[in-house]
Amino acid sequence: MFSKMKKPTRHILTALSLCLTLALVMEMAPVRADEAFDQKVAANGTNFVKLSDDEKTDFLLFGSNAKYADGMQGRWKMLTKAQVQSVKSNTSATAVFGDFGYSLWSSNQNFSTYKDGELLFDKGISGIDLKLLAMGYGIKWNNTNTKTQLTAIDKTGAKARTTSHAFENSHYYFSDIDDEGEEVEPLLKVKDGTFSLRVGQEKATQTTSHQWKNDIKALQIDTVTTATQKPDVVFDVVDGNTQEEYVLSDIVDAGQYRAEFAYYNSSNEPVTAEVEGVKLSDVLAKRKISLASGDTIYAVDDRGTKTQLKSSPSNYLLAYQGATQTEGSAPEELTSNSEFCLFGPGSTEAAVRMNNIYSVTITRKVTPAPAPAQVTKPKSTKILKLTKKKRTITVKWKKISGVNGYQISMATKKKGKYKVIKTVTKAGTVKYTKKKLKKGKKYFFRVRTYKTVNGKKYFSSWSAIKYKKL
Repeated sequence: MFSKMKKPTRHILTALSLCLTLALVMEMAPVRADEAFDQKVAANGTNFVKLSDDEKTDFLLFGSNAKYADGMQGRWKMLTKAQVQSVKSNTSATAVFGDFGYSLWSSNQNFSTYKDGELLFDKGISGIDLKLLAMGYGIKWNNTNTKTQLTAIDKTGAKARTTSHAFENSHYYFSDIDDEGEEVEPLLKVKDGTFSLRVGQEKATQTTSHQWKNDIKALQIDTVTTATQKPDVVFDVVDGNTQEEYVLSDIVDAGQYRAEFAYYNSSNEPVTAEVEGVKLSDVLAKRKISLASGDTIYAVDDRGTKTQLKSSPSNYLLAYQGATQTEGSAPEELTSNSEFCLFGPGSTEAAVRMNNIYSVTITRKVTPAPAPAQVTKPKSTKILKLTKKKRTITVKWKKISGVNGYQISMATKKKGKYKVIKTVTKAGTVKYTKKKLKKGKKYFFRVRTYKTVNGKKYFSSWSAIKYKKL
């Protein structure tokens, strides 16, 4: 067919045919790798998946100066429900918590507590020796400047803290008030797939019922310098002059998610982060902290450096564990000088991943006070008539609309000192009678209106003066 056409026509058709073929090939070609990665980058902060009941933390163990647990800096251990339910012996306990070279399991332990004038008993129980567990995780307590206290949090969120130093002082089981006592170690009681805290008494009449904390979801082991020192805080929200403090269980309880973030590092290499954590919006909501339009929120790291968040807190994940992988390299476990890294929207590492985060600061938008309303003076009135009768004079004035009332003042000389003798609080009242006046004297009157705005009275000018002689 082409042979019968002129050369220019054949060339044009050939070019068109090549363009059509190229277009079809491009349409059928797969999306380039960098385009697929950019699609992941664009989804940062939106692809959160809530952990199922089987995946999320059922029990949290946190040690304020632990060194060898699983969490960032080796300070915490998170257990799923299946792991908690698996603990039934020393073998299963060491499988979950770790083999520290000694038996964590204690059997047939007895505990007592004094309550309402009598001893209560928990006998023959089995569980994990907390002192040995703490030792295995590198928690120090046995020096003159450090004490150890336990905070147990039950399934309702209620917290109970030991009043004595759990690993320092001797604790006992008492069979009766006169018993000298049998020394016991604090125990993580295991029964029916749940953990409970048991701590002995220091004396037979000590009330330690609050240390019999049942069905707990978290246990915090804090080394402190004073008996009243509060549990170790891992995160703060500074909102103006208010500071909300969170222990680790507060964060974990807010709601756990899995998320993927993608970004380019400083060498422009693609990096993917698979992390678990809690939405920043849920952390704020746990303490009923909300943001209004115009408020600004900053992430603060261990050096005090503040990074402004450019998106909603619901697009940020406070990550407590995970891994990052640079294209072509092996995955690297997430690390931090704090317990958290903060991940959010963006395309660069500086925007997406904020390391070593200890707190967020909220700066509230300052709304200028509204300008005071401009109030015009009410319209003035005039005296219509003065009427005398015996020792009284009745003043009658013109009714004015849009006012709340009237004031009448009187003097005995036209240029004398006028005194307000009546404030009329009804706008419909247009006369007033002044009584107990003296015969033969002149009395001078004037009237003004007023209206009330935001609790304040605004007055008109005085009317022209009129007088009457008795």
